[in-house]
Amino acid sequence: AAAAEAAMASAVTSSTTTATPTGLVSHTSTTTTTPQTQSSAGVTTFWHLLRLRSIQGVIATQLCLSLGYSCLMSTVPLYAAHVWDATTSSLGLLYTMVSLPALVALPLGGWLADRYGRKVAMLPAGIAMVAGAAGLASSASFETFMACAIVWGFGNSLMSPGLAAYTVDAVKPSNRGLALSVGRTSADAAFVLGPVCLGMIADATTLPTSIYCAAAFMATTLGFFAIRTRNITISAYQSEDK
Repeated sequence: AAAAEAAMASAVTSSTTTATPTGLVSHTSTTTTTPQTQSSAGVTTFWHLLRLRSIQGVIATQLCLSLGYSCLMSTVPLYAAHVWDATTSSLGLLYTMVSLPALVALPLGGWLADRYGRKVAMLPAGIAMVAGAAGLASSASFETFMACAIVWGFGNSLMSPGLAAYTVDAVKPSNRGLALSVGRTSADAAFVLGPVCLGMIADATTLPTSIYCAAAFMATTLGFFAIRTRNITISAYQSEDK
């Protein structure tokens, strides 16, 4: 029973000594931390991070990346079948071409983020993503379709290292794990809603319109990131996270 109680709560005891006319009087105070209070503190910190401009920028950029993935997985294959009669094997080739640039773009993105700054590496990568998506929506041949898919995949991979580093930089060390989870939560929310919304747009209009909408949303979130985080240094971000 004693071991169970010790596992459920931890107590921190501190002693203070004060001087009185009759001598020294020692006072002992005990603070107990329970799993419930720890959980409450975690929820409070989560909502605190959501109010930070830097984390709002992270969320926007994660939405940009994840909606791009959602579009690639939902409407792009159908459009490929429409443009160049894509088969199962050729769709496999498409995803290979989207992923192949990562072998170069990921280390390059990390190097650029370290050498020139996180946002300097991220913003051109985001522009490449938007350009690739918009170009793909207007493609009329296999060659242009593949070229745009490569540009899209290159931009996506180029952005990822800078975004991860930016997320870590944006908060104090004790909140880094939670900040990364905030970003992943927003990304998963886009994965949940993105394919359904893009599919509904495609059904109501056309497949290219759906892809154009995805590109427009990506451009909007990228612009929000650039505006929301402008002219702020890493030290300013961390001082905001108090």
